[in-house]
Amino acid sequence: MHVIAYDSRQFSREFAEEAASVFAANGIKVCIFKEITSVPELSFAVRHLKADGGVVITASHNPREYNGYKVYAAYGGQLDPAESRAVMNCIQKLDPFGM
Repeated sequence: MHVIAYDSRQFSREFAEEAASVFAANGIKVCIFKEITSVPELSFAVRHLKADGGVVITASHNPREYNGYKVYAAYGGQLDPAESRAVMNCIQKLDPFGM
């Protein structure tokens, strides 16, 4: 199971719902917050629910018109560099047009 949260930026909720749909379509159970949620709340929820990880839709330090996709591990923190590289390696092997 994964937890998904989002911030107040434009279309964050829609982006979170789309991410949840992709997870669900791939057989991954998802808990998505019903309202704007802070990163610390996501981290707590991941640990409290004993989730495999989490995602927060937020631009964080980017300009307000942009959204981002931050991935959190089961320990409630952002992926470390090695974990991030492993995810990127998996993504780069995918053919988005061949699915």
